[in-house]
Amino acid sequence: MDPPEEDEWYQILKSLPNDKAPGPSKVSNEMLKHLGPKMNKVFWMLACACLTLSCIPDRWNLAFVYPIPKPKPWEYNLNNTRPITLLECPRKALVKLINK
Repeated sequence: MDPPEEDEWYQILKSLPNDKAPGPSKVSNEMLKHLGPKMNKVFWMLACACLTLSCIPDRWNLAFVYPIPKPKPWEYNLNNTRPITLLECPRKALVKLINK
């Protein structure tokens, strides 16, 4: 896959949804949207390097899995929960670009 143009990458960042839980690094979509011009350029270059090398940072493979209670009594039974997985927001932005 060819690396994205800068404008294409910035459009991906702008389209990320707000109020989503961040992953282990605690970097949220709102933080990515409010990066300064220099950091935006660095982040774009990181995305280009990931696509060129077909490799992502090891820390982007980390995730947190939390059990969320279902709307019935918990009773210390994991069957009464549903899992939610928190992934890294920069990784989600890169995957959104690849899917586009």
